[in-house]
Amino acid sequence: MEYSPLISIIIPIYNAGKYIERCLISILNQTYKNYELILVNDGSTDDSGLICQNYINDNSSILYFITKNEGSSNARNFGIQKAQGKYITFIDADDWIDPEYLQYFIDALNPTEHTLLVQGCLYEYSNGESFKEGANIYFASCWGNLFYRDFLLKNAIKFDSLMRLGEDTIFNLEYIKLVKDFKIINCNYYHYCINGDETSLTNSVTFESLMLFIDRLQNKLKEKYIQKNSFLFNFVQCHINEQIETAIYKIKQYDAISSSQLIPAYLVTLIIAKEEREIELLNYKFKKIRCSKAYRLGKFILRPFSFFRRTLQNNRICSH
Repeated sequence: MEYSPLISIIIPIYNAGKYIERCLISILNQTYKNYELILVNDGSTDDSGLICQNYINDNSSILYFITKNEGSSNARNFGIQKAQGKYITFIDADDWIDPEYLQYFIDALNPTEHTLLVQGCLYEYSNGESFKEGANIYFASCWGNLFYRDFLLKNAIKFDSLMRLGEDTIFNLEYIKLVKDFKIINCNYYHYCINGDETSLTNSVTFESLMLFIDRLQNKLKEKYIQKNSFLFNFVQCHINEQIETAIYKIKQYDAISSSQLIPAYLVTLIIAKEEREIELLNYKFKKIRCSKAYRLGKFILRPFSFFRRTLQNNRICSH
């Protein structure tokens, strides 16, 4: 008998009137039909609610809830509590999925395991360009993943509502810590829509949210399950560096006086430490090159030319 468990799709919605219909249509067009769609309107003030209502009337598999505006973390946590599916996946309201998206999860499932299933994505820009994201995205976001619902509930795994940046990354890492394993599906059926300028998005990030996220990631880096898995370790370390780079970019927007007043000293220490590690790495690579046979052979071959060059320079000096 074909395995066809119920999947709960949770979408937090806040002022997504421009995009939500495209998202809903992509879900209704799924080849895999055994799902429930949980829409959590996080206090939207635009026409998002009206658009959702139009689809609710025609489809009994859509559940619609309105909550006060408390952020996507609380909206997702609310959706987890309302979900009835054996599995849960998350989609952002301004993104969309290909028709085979859910079916690829089902085909990769092992019903006896709680392994985190992860799909890749395509980055979609407003100018029509798109590209495949690399491995650094796999654990960064909760969308594109499939979670076992009972495991989330029994272990009280939730999105941290105190975080305004990276809460889904920490959510994923907490889940992996308990399930011990993950499986990456080689497909890109999730379309992550980049609607605004990346520079403006970076500017909207606060130093406080950056510091909290970096602190959580550094704590993760110390945990054994991260240290034992080179893929996870490299992912977390790369993510820490990315947040520091974001901080460096933001610092450049301020003058010296403002920087000294607004930037936490701990963040400055992290930036300096990162630069020192990069210098050490360059020195180490250069040292390896100098110790290599190719380098020594090259010096030996070029030595006569160095002698002639010095001799020529000395002759020029004497002639003057």
